Amino acid sequence: MFARKTERGHAELTERNLHLDALTRRLLIFIDGERDRQQLQAMLGQHEIGPMLTILVEHGCVEGDVSRSAGLPEADESGDQPERLPARSRRELDMGRHFIINTLSTFTGPYAHADLMAHALNAPDQPSLRALVPRWFAAMEVATQPGRLEDLRAELLKVI
Repeated sequence: MFARKTERGHAELTERNLHLDALTRRLLIFIDGERDRQQLQAMLGQHEIGPMLTILVEHGCVEGDVSRSAGLPEADESGDQPERLPARSRRELDMGRHFIINTLSTFTGPYAHADLMAHALNAPDQPSLRALVPRWFAAMEVATQPGRLEDLRAELLKVI
């Protein structure tokens, strides 16, 4: 089994409490425990499912074998564990918030990902801001050339 929806995942489909973006929600709908990663990837075309799976796993909507085979970093490779995050000043975190908001607004339009922009603006701390990076990446992936997107991601991670 590649991945299947959890009870919380099924509830999210009707309640919409997590405010998932359209592509991530579509992926959640497609996950049924029968389809493998390649099939799910084909259903979403050019949109890489790895960052979206990260979001679904973090929110407890999906379970199963989604780590390495899904293109997700394993825990010891991510560098995102709170104890391993580099210390950032309030100013740097504000720069990160504005970087997320400005790049989304510039590349995808000011209203396309307003919910993600609001989450970035209201992220209370560094781990919360870092948790938004996969959603930001998935949103930017649609409107940005791959090489440029990696450069933008690197710039963002420098400040958060």
